[in-house]
Amino acid sequence: MDHLANPRHQLSDFDHAAPLRRRRPAVSCIECRRRKVACDRGNPCSNCVMRKATCKYRRQPVNLPSPVLPPPVLPTPSTVEHCDTTASLPSVGHSDEASVSASQIADHGVPNKVVSTKQSSLKTSHRFTKGRIFGQSHWMNKLYRFVEIHRISLNCYFDDTSDTYKLQDRCKRLAHVLKGPHTLEPTNRQIGDIDIKSLVTSRAICDQLLGLYFGAFNPIYGVLHKPTFIRELDAYWYGDSVANEIFLSKLLLTLSIGTAIYSGPDAKSLRKALSVAASDVVLTRQAWQCVPATKHALTEDTLQVSLLSLIARQCSSISVGGENVWITAGTLLRTAMAMGFHRDPIHLGRISIFKAEMRRRIWYGIVEILIQTSLDNGQSPLLATEEWDTAAPADVDDENLAEDMLSPPVSRPLDQFWTQSTAQCALVRSLPLRLRIAKDLNGIQSDLSYEQTLELGKKLNDECLANSKLAGPCKRSSLDLDELRQNLLQLKLVDTLTRRFLLSLHTSFSQKSIQDPAFYFSRHVCLDSALKIWTYVTPTRLPSPSSPNLTHLNNRQQPSTSEAQDEYTLLKLRSCGTFKSIFQDSTTTVCLELTQRLLEDPSIAFSGFLHGRQLMPPMLKELHEMVKDSVGIHKGRIWEGETNIKGFVFFATALAQADAMIRHGGKGAVQGDFGDDRIEQDLLQAQKKGFEEALRILESLVAETEAGGVKAGKDENLRTKSYGDGKSRHSGAGGIREDSFSDLSAPTEQEPLEPLFLRSSELSGDVLGPWFYMDFDTEGLT
Repeated sequence: MDHLANPRHQLSDFDHAAPLRRRRPAVSCIECRRRKVACDRGNPCSNCVMRKATCKYRRQPVNLPSPVLPPPVLPTPSTVEHCDTTASLPSVGHSDEASVSASQIADHGVPNKVVSTKQSSLKTSHRFTKGRIFGQSHWMNKLYRFVEIHRISLNCYFDDTSDTYKLQDRCKRLAHVLKGPHTLEPTNRQIGDIDIKSLVTSRAICDQLLGLYFGAFNPIYGVLHKPTFIRELDAYWYGDSVANEIFLSKLLLTLSIGTAIYSGPDAKSLRKALSVAASDVVLTRQAWQCVPATKHALTEDTLQVSLLSLIARQCSSISVGGENVWITAGTLLRTAMAMGFHRDPIHLGRISIFKAEMRRRIWYGIVEILIQTSLDNGQSPLLATEEWDTAAPADVDDENLAEDMLSPPVSRPLDQFWTQSTAQCALVRSLPLRLRIAKDLNGIQSDLSYEQTLELGKKLNDECLANSKLAGPCKRSSLDLDELRQNLLQLKLVDTLTRRFLLSLHTSFSQKSIQDPAFYFSRHVCLDSALKIWTYVTPTRLPSPSSPNLTHLNNRQQPSTSEAQDEYTLLKLRSCGTFKSIFQDSTTTVCLELTQRLLEDPSIAFSGFLHGRQLMPPMLKELHEMVKDSVGIHKGRIWEGETNIKGFVFFATALAQADAMIRHGGKGAVQGDFGDDRIEQDLLQAQKKGFEEALRILESLVAETEAGGVKAGKDENLRTKSYGDGKSRHSGAGGIREDSFSDLSAPTEQEPLEPLFLRSSELSGDVLGPWFYMDFDTEGLT
């Protein structure tokens, strides 16, 4: 037994073991294998012809000659447990059917723990589909673990006569109609021709929106100097001077960003009006980047407009590629480097103290948005700390920074005072560590061991603890309740943008903890991080569905936009890009933990069945309530204008899965036994109910749009056409749809709908392939 503790002996036994046997290749079509019926191997087969199903066969992997490998190198104990590599398995389109049973492992005399660790290091961590690659930190990689939810969704995909299929089709059509009036198309109007005063209607609302921007987002990214901006606004508003295009662009973008957390009168109409106007700025700025840069375009002002455009695309209703900000952020970074922002101003000659401080703020704002979007897209930030020497910005209020100042400002200690720059300084403090984590997670050659993960996680957890200590100066420096509310929101965002790296760092090992208890600490860290990101209260006291901020989200009626709500909740409801990715990641983590706990201890589920969910263990009950709250948030996102209803349906089905496990004693879990037809019927019913509820919301929004004077299919920005071939066409600006529908009830010939969730290539084994988003490629799964 002593040799079991020595990894050298373990690998030696594995190397001398007999070759593992492989299963015979599948010859039946996917549909017949799913239904477990005999297949005549036709193309199409008779069963698929009778059921009017798509008949496809799995492609067999090409047998390549084995490469000549160098002599094996005995690893040290620190290198036995490694994270996922990126090139050890075929792409997602080719499923490897090799499987090793427990009896085979026992026959070879290899400990289960070693084999599990060895196999986990061979599992691919990047997924390639439709010309895009999703790296290890991309949150959607977790959705591959919802095996049973994806499995039952195949009924919706193959059976075009089912009610669920028709509901999904109807929702898709209504979503296209709603996209029409709000589609961002270039209007060919000049920025100077936009009458901002008529859009905002009053200076009071303008000041309120600007207060939300400067109270939440500007302290994070440090884009604008508030006193200077307010002076320019006064000159524009009261007609003392003619505003230039640069200032109007800044004003439109800041107002649009402010609407993301605005809950005052006419919030929805105000967001729509400002988002359309701000989209012209975004599209104009994108056009600037498509032409050769001139010396007139390379200015600090243009960098500020570009950075504001990236923020607006992620936290407001602007739908110009909010999921692809990482691409534009890379361009902006190189533009800033071309202008010398990566060098500290002391190396650049005679620059005023004010300009030097603003350059530092803008540089770290660009780097911050780059590494955040790097984690969103699962891509490397393509930047190293050795490539800049810009000093951290000073921790001072904007009022203490003037254009004519002659001496540098005195930076205050972070743990004693809270200023308008404290949030950015706190993020800069952990920036090198977070940059390294983003590179280690998504780098092509990254090879992160578990020991390295624990080391990085400890350092990052120390940074999170240091951020939590800022609550003291945050409260002491607040003069009134409004200022305290803003400062606490800044502290929430700082902790969120930092802690999400801790969640991504431990995710891959958390998934391995199901088979190997040695990684259980990572599972605990992921759950703790997800709870804190979602709630920001003590993890044992989550908000109940009856909370004032969440009540209307769990009801069927439309929420009141004038109802005062917490800004953090509003960010969950309206954001896209980075903030949406963070909330989706935390929600998915909690869903997985809930179902996994019910699977591991069926007695807990049975206790909930006998005595009700209220008598379940407190932690399990809180997880259930959080998933329920997240379903309400996703429903609220549809009310707020999001036309992709699949997130709501997915998490509603995940909640139904947990409820079914409670009723039926823990069956039907993430990777568990799915032999109970009652659970399958529960999930199918929940999926159908989710589509019905989403359909009611979309119909209400269409009726509201038509009542407002914008008729579906008749707006000037819409080109009326039938559904036809089912393919979307795009204009030249940012991949914007042009298709709409003239008659939703008319029968049309169309391509089969994409699967709502993952399309399974086999019933027994891991589900491979993309989940329910339409931009995933499913051709490689056959």
